[in-house]
Amino acid sequence: MELPDIALLVSLAGVVIRVVAVAIVPANRRPSSAMAWLLAIFSIPTLGPLAYALIGSSKLPQDRREKQREINERILKATSGMHDRLSALGWSQWLASIVGLNRTLGAMPMVSADQAEVLTDYETSLRALTDAVQTATDWVHAESTSSRGARRALTFGGRDV
Repeated sequence: MELPDIALLVSLAGVVIRVVAVAIVPANRRPSSAMAWLLAIFSIPTLGPLAYALIGSSKLPQDRREKQREINERILKATSGMHDRLSALGWSQWLASIVGLNRTLGAMPMVSADQAEVLTDYETSLRALTDAVQTATDWVHAESTSSRGARRALTFGGRDV
């Protein structure tokens, strides 16, 4: 083979790699992540595809998927029938599809009688938390987010404090 033939083959291989990357990389990936991988593959022709092959998989490891499958089975067994009781309440079409998707992908059922409130004033939130703890019969779950974005979660009356 002569040098021009080798150059042609390398160029064709680069085009094929880029076309295949456009078809494979965006699947099951956030658009920003897919765009970053494609940018790396297109702008760094040798290292980009190699890096994607080594660390670019969006699949969880097999043992992690097995653990998730086991947890989903436990949740489905523990909450069997809960979905039927709540769906009898007459959900709207959009809510029924979201609940079904949540149940299928994560096994978590829709629950009722939960409530949430966003309090932005410190004094009001402290008063509301104190009242909730004093009147709770079972437990109170509270979450706090600081101005720097740090989240804290507390459960009162239960086992976690």
